[in-house]
Amino acid sequence: MKHRLSTVAIIVLAILMIASCSRGNSPIKTVQPKNTNSGIYSINVTLAGLPAVPVVNVDTLGNSITYGDSFTYNDSVNAALLDAIWADEQSFGDEYSQSVKMGFNPSPIYGVGVPVPVPAEYGVYPILRLISASNKVVSALLPVFDFFPRGAYDESWISVTVEVPSGTVVSLPQLFINPDKGLAEVEALVKKEIFTGSSFDDKWIRSRFSIRDYVSQLNQALSQTQNYQHWALTAGGLAIGFDPEATPDDPSKRLDFTISYAKLSQYLNEFGNLIVSEIRMPVSKSSVGCVIPMDYTYQYPNNCST
Repeated sequence: MKHRLSTVAIIVLAILMIASCSRGNSPIKTVQPKNTNSGIYSINVTLAGLPAVPVVNVDTLGNSITYGDSFTYNDSVNAALLDAIWADEQSFGDEYSQSVKMGFNPSPIYGVGVPVPVPAEYGVYPILRLISASNKVVSALLPVFDFFPRGAYDESWISVTVEVPSGTVVSLPQLFINPDKGLAEVEALVKKEIFTGSSFDDKWIRSRFSIRDYVSQLNQALSQTQNYQHWALTAGGLAIGFDPEATPDDPSKRLDFTISYAKLSQYLNEFGNLIVSEIRMPVSKSSVGCVIPMDYTYQYPNNCST
């Protein structure tokens, strides 16, 4: 009986040794995890001083933003943003100078002695909701507010999306398999949001337009390609900003709409899906009195410095 048990034990041991050798000689199969973008992280964004508009009698207000902290790519990435701001300031300055040459001189403030001209105003007012910042891509849709004396206040946008660390600027059509179809879908989703969502201010509209006329005007305005030039990739989705004069809406109410990426995923190409996966909410760094607000506010800090 003992001999039989001993024989069984030897056989079992031999089987285990063979199995062990077999495992050692063949590769172990492992399941590779899906790309979770574990190497992607949020980076800092801070309010920074805004370059002055290079024209006499224009007050520069608000702030720019600066990305990163001690990262080596600060220069190329932030330079792309400053280029966009500088181009918009130059455009405003040229328009203002031209208006002065044509005789639309600033309104004087009459006091004792010689009247003093009222300065024009140009300001950029970043809000956190329309900014993203990761170590792979940064994107911003920046509200702009300007004023012409003897004229009216105007609202517009500066927008830029930049790859990190190269500083390469990304355009919206680059994100889509078929740019025409992709932009058409963006247009359709924006219209749906306006006409059926909370953005459709029925009470305000009824006091100024018939619903039919309003919808007709707005539909025509939103079908113009140039109205989709201001955009940003945010943590909440693709944000589109419209200039108030582009739509027959309340001129004092800035228009921006955010479309979830889920609604656009089937239209995005490989690059578009990749860059969307790299979007992160920024880490907002601030000093006393210089906090980036989450949304629009009437108490906005001016001339912050890094």
